[in-house]
Amino acid sequence: PYDVLGEINARLEQIARKIRVTPLHHLSHTHAHDDYVDKLHRLADHIKANPDEARAGVAKLSEAAQKPAGEIIKIFVSDKDDKTKYEEVQALKATLPASVKAEIENHKTQLAHKIGLLTLDEIVARLEVLASHIKAHPEEARAGVAKLSEAAQKPA
Repeated sequence: PYDVLGEINARLEQIARKIRVTPLHHLSHTHAHDDYVDKLHRLADHIKANPDEARAGVAKLSEAAQKPAGEIIKIFVSDKDDKTKYEEVQALKATLPASVKAEIENHKTQLAHKIGLLTLDEIVARLEVLASHIKAHPEEARAGVAKLSEAAQKPA
């Protein structure tokens, strides 16, 4: 359980630069985004209400991964703002050996799938496929945009 939103936003910025588009920050308030945020908040609430369940999940990890995973969970369920949580998790991850990072990432992926969320890497992979398709078929993309209302065709 990482601060997925901060991580996603950072990667979206990278992708936007890569495909030379201006990020549309107003899209962060779409129904899909709000649903994603709601699922993350419900997960944090569930962990707060069921700490033994979270501890049992962490106990399944190797001894080396248990302490940092527990620290990540504490950050995830804290009342800090998302940006601070993201920065703290990134700082913690930077201190971990590659094998521990990989183990925690695998655990995070399993948890994400269990509650119906895609991981950051899965979201990024889908966005990259979409960007490639749009670049390869610009007329199709323009035709799709033309079907939208005039207000929806232009960023706010």
